[in-house]
Amino acid sequence: MQGFSLGQKLGAGFAIVIGLTTLEGYTSIAAIGALGDTFDHSVRESSDSAALVSDIQTVVTGMTTYTKMAQFGYALNATLSQGHANACSACHSLPEPDKAQREFAALASQLHPKLQALGATGLSAEEKQPLNRIDKGASAWVTAFDEFVKKASSSQFDAGHSIITDRIEPIRDGIENATKELGAGEAHRLESVPVQLAAVVKQKLFWLLGIQFAVLTPTIAFAWRFIRRLSLQLRALCGCASDIADGDVNGALRRLNSAGL
Repeated sequence: MQGFSLGQKLGAGFAIVIGLTTLEGYTSIAAIGALGDTFDHSVRESSDSAALVSDIQTVVTGMTTYTKMAQFGYALNATLSQGHANACSACHSLPEPDKAQREFAALASQLHPKLQALGATGLSAEEKQPLNRIDKGASAWVTAFDEFVKKASSSQFDAGHSIITDRIEPIRDGIENATKELGAGEAHRLESVPVQLAAVVKQKLFWLLGIQFAVLTPTIAFAWRFIRRLSLQLRALCGCASDIADGDVNGALRRLNSAGL
């Protein structure tokens, strides 16, 4: 800062310190904001995946209930049809086969988008295997249910019952096992969230400390050097005043030159 007045040096030093302090504050706020975003993302992702797993289990339960209701309804209808159909038809009439097939297909169709959404939450290839089994099983379940309704609605209840026991029940059991795997996997992921967040916090903390060190070190070094130089110059000015008072003008000039004034 050769050629600057004392006031200009003070002003420049103050501006530099303020600038470095502002930079430090900005980087600290940015680091804290990034940490908050990480928390929000982790919590939101965990919440979304848990909700999807619950929705999938609810749809599978609905498909199971609908199948059992249809099976019971057609079995009851077959029993009532043996001489009592006219007397009980008002209370025990069944929906049209096409309607039952459409309703069940509509229920099963809710699975595919939920499975896709869950698969997009960052699951590994191994974790996606239950999703694929559920998706394929649901399609096979719809096909088997259609065939059951056709058989049962045409009074071929024995053939329809065979479809239930030989095809639908194994499909249902496979899907339910897959949903249990999803639930266990989701529970494991939820348990691992605090560990992952702790690792992220540690990483961000080291990053923040690194930024603090990178900004504070030059700030302190500059402030120390500036204050030291300013102190020497003030001492030189005091000595210069003393030399002039003693009549030693040359000594005063030497002091000023040595202090860079």
